[in-house]
Amino acid sequence: MSRTRGLQLLCVGQTLQLAGLSVSMPYLAIYLNTERGLAMGKVGLFLAVTVLAGAFGNAVGGRLSDRVGRKSVMVWALVFRAAFTWLLASAIAGSRSLAEVTVVQMAGAFLGSLYFPAAQAWVGERWQRHERMEAFGWLRVASNLGWAVGPALGGFFLAGSYAPMFRATAAVCLATALYLRLALDDRRPTGHISCPEEPAIAIPPPSGIAAWAGAVVEPFSGPVDPRFLRFCLWTAAIGAVMTQLVAPLSVHAVLYAGVAPAKVGLLFTINGAMVVALQTPVVKAMSGRKISRVLWAGSLLYAAGYCMVGFGRGFGGLAAAMVVVTLGEIVVSPGLSTLSANLASPGELGRYTGLNGFAQHVGAAVGPFLGGLGLEHFSPRAPAAPWLLVALAALGAGAGFRFLGRSLDDEEDGFRLEAA
Repeated sequence: MSRTRGLQLLCVGQTLQLAGLSVSMPYLAIYLNTERGLAMGKVGLFLAVTVLAGAFGNAVGGRLSDRVGRKSVMVWALVFRAAFTWLLASAIAGSRSLAEVTVVQMAGAFLGSLYFPAAQAWVGERWQRHERMEAFGWLRVASNLGWAVGPALGGFFLAGSYAPMFRATAAVCLATALYLRLALDDRRPTGHISCPEEPAIAIPPPSGIAAWAGAVVEPFSGPVDPRFLRFCLWTAAIGAVMTQLVAPLSVHAVLYAGVAPAKVGLLFTINGAMVVALQTPVVKAMSGRKISRVLWAGSLLYAAGYCMVGFGRGFGGLAAAMVVVTLGEIVVSPGLSTLSANLASPGELGRYTGLNGFAQHVGAAVGPFLGGLGLEHFSPRAPAAPWLLVALAALGAGAGFRFLGRSLDDEEDGFRLEAA
């Protein structure tokens, strides 16, 4: 099987999985608030804890994929996600305690997140460093297609109860696991070596309970390139910036920008449609260029877009801001995946992509919490203030990426002379 054909099959699986997850997961906060009477502050804490569980899943999944193979981790992660989502549906249907709902959701988030670094490592080991951004861009398109379809389908379940939508998610995840098990080839294409200087290193799989327990902490205990640690710091910062797009922006749009609640969803339609339409051509234009400079440019777009959010008024002002913010997302997201793969040590591609995913998830957990504090304490007096702080954080992360580029050689930075 050619690597291009394999990527196409993986993208189909990515779309299926994300469509299944987005049937139910966007409605979990609504369920907790409206059906279980949980205050929004506690809902935010619940979501942050869940995201942190997913962060650890990213770190562990990457390292496990180095040991037992990318495809195996992807398939079993989906099986576990299906099982725990079904348990979550049962807990919802039976009105079980919030503690049980939290534990089941955290376990599902941890085990399900094993999938994503394994998928990225599968791509990373098949593409040269200067080619990876385009391949990761296709994965982004596939993910956004899934997120575009799923919530609309989930809305049909709201007329009944919440449990069936979670059962639908479980069924789709299980079907995706079966699809990947049958369709995806885990062998590296013949005659292709992604990085000539990275020889294959055999790492035995864990055996016994103690060894598997060790695999959970191992991603954090081994030596790591100090440049990669700095990259993870800036990834966490830009991750916090990126997650302002959802809950904080929605609240600001209604309370301070004069956008009707019914029109808030249209802002996210703009976001999803732009990613699907522009991700591939934009990534092709960036392919082969220095990733550190690409990330700097994307961070500038984020900063400009969030400044526009702060000062924008009405749907038109927020729609224009969303266009600029989405351009930043289109530029930054594949660059993060690519640079983490390019900095990986021999035999540790999965570990590095997993640790970078961990950093991004930590930022994603902290970001909405800080955004909520800004909306609570600054916005009543100066609505633009929280967004100027977000823009400042984007500029700081972008400067970090830019200076990091000075310590990278051209190949690590994804640079190809023909693109200059």
